[in-house]
Order: sequence, then C-alpha cells, then structure tokens
Amino acid sequence: MLIDHGSASASEIVAGAIQDLDRGLVAGTNSFGKGLVQNQLRLSDGSKLLLTIAHYYTPSGRVIQRDFKKFHGSRRLRRGRVQGRRAERLGARDAAQVQTTSAGRTVYGGGGIYPDVVVKDLDNLTLAEADMLQKRVFWEFATHYLHKHKGQQWTSKSFNKDFTLTEPDWTDLKSAMDTRKVTVSDSLWKADRPFMLQQVRMELANLTLGTLERYKIFTESDAQLQSSLELFPRASKLMSQAIDTQHHN
Repeated sequence: MLIDHGSASASEIVAGAIQDLDRGLVAGTNSFGKGLVQNQLRLSDGSKLLLTIAHYYTPSGRVIQRDFKKFHGSRRLRRGRVQGRRAERLGARDAAQVQTTSAGRTVYGGGGIYPDVVVKDLDNLTLAEADMLQKRVFWEFATHYLHKHKGQQWTSKSFNKDFTLTEPDWTDLKSAMDTRKVTVSDSLWKADRPFMLQQVRMELANLTLGTLERYKIFTESDAQLQSSLELFPRASKLMSQAIDTQHHN
C-alpha cells in the first residue's frame, strides 16, 4: 500500500489496519495524521461548532491524529503536497509510541502512519513547471494540436515514449506559453523538454483516450510508484509469514 503526506482520514485507518495485522507492506512517506470523529452542532446565532467526540486508533493502539501544535514550518506547493521543513518534521517517528504488529514487527505511533519502507518522492516541480501546469499551457497546446490533426485515429500506442514533437510543434508550444503568460528562460526551455513532452503526451492522451491513458503516462516518472513495484516479493513474504503465525496461534 502506497501512502504519502496527502493520505488522510479513512486511508490512514485502512493503512494502519493493514500494517498492524501484517496483511500488507506499507510504503512511501508518512501520512497526514487526521483521525478525529466530530459532530457538527448548530448554534443559536446560525454558526456551527465542530465538536471532537472520539479519536481513531490502529488495532495495535497507535493514535492516528497528529498533534499539529508541535509542527511549524514553511509551506511550498509541489504537486499539491506540503513540502519543506514542515513535511520533514511530520516524518519524525515518535519513539514513545512504539507498538508491535500481530507478527511482532515494530511500528511507530505519534500521529499518522509511518511506512514500513520509506520511499521518498524526489520529483518536485520547479516554479516554472508549476506555472505551466497551473496556467494550463499543455491543454492549450493539445487542443490546437488535435485540431491540426483532425480525423487521425488515436490509440494507446499513439502517445507512448516514442512520441515526439516537430520543431513547428515546439514553436506552437512556446506560443501557448506566451499566450498564457508563462515565462521560461532559454536554458530552461532546452533543459525541460523531457518534462514538457511528457505533459503534452498526458494531455493528448486525456483528451483523446481518457484519464486511464493519461495516468499510465504520468506514472512513468513517479519515483515512489516505480520503487514500490519492486516491493511485491517482500510483501508476499510478509503475507506468508502472517498466515503461518495465524495458523500457529
């Protein structure tokens, strides 16, 4: 099971249960830490009060809710996730809340779910790349590209890794950036072509074939996912050990 800082609430409850009961291997980075049960009470002036009435715990007794009063730091938006000092602090394990799983493995509490295998996402966006995405440059280009190739039949192989843009296509993409007021230096324009080409492929696949084909292209450069795919033999071994332990008990 793959988690990161954006995994919260129900996903953390499921991840904690899978981990504590040795039913799977949890990989990625520490989860968000949201495990509250709240009731909404309407007040006489029309406002509402959110009253916390319970906390979620994992089967081993780890608290999921994080004490956010302890964490203060800078935020930076990178692919919709919190990065920087705050994320690093959220990744700290609480040695005071050490528990064991059904098979005797050590797991850590203190808020959120700490993975069995830490797999960091090193593919952060630059400010220019984030600007391209936020201003929908690739959608602008893709719609014009498809209009120029009207009538062509597209398949899942159309936008694979062999897909390229002609020099006139790159000129059109630069024009789309100018139209959307995205500033890119000459050096970045050359160095960032692999990123831009992947984004073009994703947008074209999404517009012609749907979101599934888009995400197939997106995951090509997902460091966490690609690393996690190598963990299946270890996860299978864990499952076998858990079944053996259950039978002996």
